[in-house]
Amino acid sequence: MTSLRTIYGCEEQRIIGFGEEYHRHFLQNINIFTEEGLVLLNNDKYVLQNAGKPIADYIIGKLFLV
Repeated sequence: MTSLRTIYGCEEQRIIGFGEEYHRHFLQNINIFTEEGLVLLNNDKYVLQNAGKPIADYIIGKLFLV
């Protein structure tokens, strides 16, 4: 998840590798941020947009499955 903060972003394939339950949780939560323009899905990679960078820790926190 922390790779979301980098210029390389977070690859969806890596998320799939954590299992179906986590992948479903991730997609459900990341879609909120993509719809708000805070995260961009580009070439199967999720990348923070400039608007999302100030709240990167909040976004990433919502993506963890506890």
